[in-house]
Amino acid sequence: MGGMGGFSSGDMKKLQQQLLVLQKTQEDFLAGCAKELAARLLAKVIKRTPVRDYSKEIEVVAKKDSKHHKKGEVYKKKINPSGKMGGTLQRGWTAKTHGEAEACSGKPGVSGAAQYAASLPIRREGDLLVVEIVNPVEYALT
Repeated sequence: MGGMGGFSSGDMKKLQQQLLVLQKTQEDFLAGCAKELAARLLAKVIKRTPVRDYSKEIEVVAKKDSKHHKKGEVYKKKINPSGKMGGTLQRGWTAKTHGEAEACSGKPGVSGAAQYAASLPIRREGDLLVVEIVNPVEYALT
């Protein structure tokens, strides 16, 4: 019978450490892929979420000649008498609470979606990695 060769327990421990690092690197890679997919999906969902328009059309009589209308001409104009701003449901995708979504102004961008997705926790369920994205705006839940 041939000899098995020589080895030390230190070499085995070194191999064990290298395998652990490789396993951790693989988990980090899979988590990074899951977060990247979540960010891409979230960016598409934000773009496709409808924004409410609170403005209404009124008829106005032109008081003087302008580039678009002659004096006395009747035309339609959009105004927002309530002062409300739409987009709460869109902003809710990257907000933690309903109040935060209402208070924020502007539209959440793709970079905001990527930052939010990077902060999401990932859990493993069997062979699956699960990233849960929830819109906290109350009327989004119905």
